[in-house]
Amino acid sequence: MLGIVAFIPAFFAGAGLPVFSFITALPTPLSYAGPAVGIWVLLGLIYLGYLYARHPERVAETRRIFIEDEPLPVSAGPEPAGGAPDKDS
Repeated sequence: MLGIVAFIPAFFAGAGLPVFSFITALPTPLSYAGPAVGIWVLLGLIYLGYLYARHPERVAETRRIFIEDEPLPVSAGPEPAGGAPDKDS
C-alpha cells in the first residue's frame, strides 16, 4: 500500500498534471499526452459499457483469448511415410 502511495506523485508528474507544488507542467507537445490518454480510456470504458448493454456475448467471447485450451499431445516425430516394416520380409 505504501508503494502505491509513493508512486502517486510520479503518476501525476508523468501525466503532466501539476497537482503537487513540486510538479512542473510539461512543455507544449508533451502536455497533450495526459488528457489524450484520459480521453482514450474514457472512450474505451464507454464502449465497454455499450458492449455489456447490447452485446454481452462479445465481452464473454474475449475469454477465449486469455484462457488457454488444453495443450495438444506431443508426439515423438512424424509417422514414417511407408508405415512400419513387415517382420516377415
